Amino acid sequence: MLHAALKPRGYLEIGVFSGDSLRLVNPGTPAIGIDPSPHLHGHFPGTTQVYRMTSDQFFREMVEPLERSPDFNLAHADDVLADNLDLAFIDGMHLYEYALRDFMNIERHSNLRTVIVFDDVLPRNDQEAAREQCPGDWTGDVWKTPRVLQMYRPELNILLVDTQPTGTCVVFGLSQDNLGPELYDTVMTLGLDQWNDVPQEILDREGAVSPQEVLARISAYLDKLEDQ
Repeated sequence: MLHAALKPRGYLEIGVFSGDSLRLVNPGTPAIGIDPSPHLHGHFPGTTQVYRMTSDQFFREMVEPLERSPDFNLAHADDVLADNLDLAFIDGMHLYEYALRDFMNIERHSNLRTVIVFDDVLPRNDQEAAREQCPGDWTGDVWKTPRVLQMYRPELNILLVDTQPTGTCVVFGLSQDNLGPELYDTVMTLGLDQWNDVPQEILDREGAVSPQEVLARISAYLDKLEDQ
């Protein structure tokens, strides 16, 4: 639904696995998938490039030519990230500090239209939300990441979305003007592993809205941008 509504000029996905969600990209849209060990099946168009590395390595190689792998396609990465990144999906390592770092790195390449989506932010029980991977569905403690952003980035539009099985979070209204140099240094040293128990309001999905509500709010936001 987001792809259809946004028609993004560029798309980035962290955590590709089999590539099913990466295939949702509109034909012809430059797209990046990042995964250290993808299990891809089927065909991908030439406009889609999968980088077989961690997201930390990908963003480091974007700015460190001396560390760049021989097969790093800088031209394709630049095509997506140079003011064209309108949609990003974070579904990588299921620990809050990884998800937060992915958000930080993506935001540095964002524009006013960019929408960032987190997966697995509404665990259904403490077992799913443990920092140690459990059998079956595992969200880890990614639920902490939207909560931190709500605390430290109140100017952002941050919406928990009632999707199955383990919820999503949509963030938009980003601006490079709001990135103070010390902001994320402070956030990354909070030590949120001490937040052991999932709050009841997360388990009950309090405040989570429908996908249709999210689309309506994003549409209103983009219309306002057009009018400025």
